Parts: sequence; C-alpha cells; structure tokens
Amino acid sequence: MKMTKIFAVAALATSMGMAGSAWADCGLKPSVPDLPADGATVSSKEIGEVAKKFDEYQAKFVEFNECATKEFNDTSEKFKEVLETYSAKNKKK
Repeated sequence: MKMTKIFAVAALATSMGMAGSAWADCGLKPSVPDLPADGATVSSKEIGEVAKKFDEYQAKFVEFNECATKEFNDTSEKFKEVLETYSAKNKKK
C-alpha cells in the first residue's frame, strides 16, 4: 500500500507541473493582461480599455480553467482505475 501512495503522489506532482504549459486539449493558459500599477493614474477613457481587456482575459481563463479541471478529473479517474486493477492483480497472488 505504501508504494501505491508514493505512486499517487508522484503522479499528482507530475500533473501539477503542467500548470504553466499547454494542456492536451485546452491550449495555453491565457496571458494576464497588462494592468496599470496604480488606478489613480488611469483616465476615464483608459479604465474602459482596462476593463475590456480584463473581461476578455476572464472569459478566456474561465474557459481554460473549466477544460483543465475536466481534464484533470478525467485523468484522476483513469489513474484510480489503474491503481484498482493493479491492486486487484496483486491480491490474486
């Protein structure tokens, strides 16, 4: 059982390492928009552009996050199935 836990932790660490890269079907994580460092220096006209850029980023990020979460959950389920069949095989011995 200890080996199973080690394998599970290793698999999780490997999948977490993909956080900044492309996921199989989700594409690349959206780039963070260039936001002003200080809102006090932004004009009324500029704040509209800033809000628009953020809204676009938010929509893309939500889509990416939903896809990545689904992919992770699907992979996690597959991993559990592999562990279960591996464990069952070793119990027969």
